[in-house]
Amino acid sequence: MNFLVSGNDETIGQFQPALKERGDLELFASFADLLKRAEVVGSGLAIIDTGVPGYDGDAGLKLLKRVNASLKILLVGIPKSPKEELAALAAGAMGCCGPALSSEQI
Repeated sequence: MNFLVSGNDETIGQFQPALKERGDLELFASFADLLKRAEVVGSGLAIIDTGVPGYDGDAGLKLLKRVNASLKILLVGIPKSPKEELAALAAGAMGCCGPALSSEQI
């Protein structure tokens, strides 16, 4: 199962087609909605827009990984500092990227 967590139409348009090609996709407008769903699904990929309501950085990532350790997480949004990106990776993200990611890179 794949998840896209964003309320930004541009971000949704960028990532939704690539995720649909890779299997089932659920779209959420808040981080809390992802947390609820992550409790009852197996492995998958969650692409999280860092500007989505309820996303609170490293604390949220750690909670999500406790809820579902097998979920892979990719953060997208406004580029973070190297220190912030390293903290997100340490908290459980598999990667961080800015909004200019090409479809091949997705």
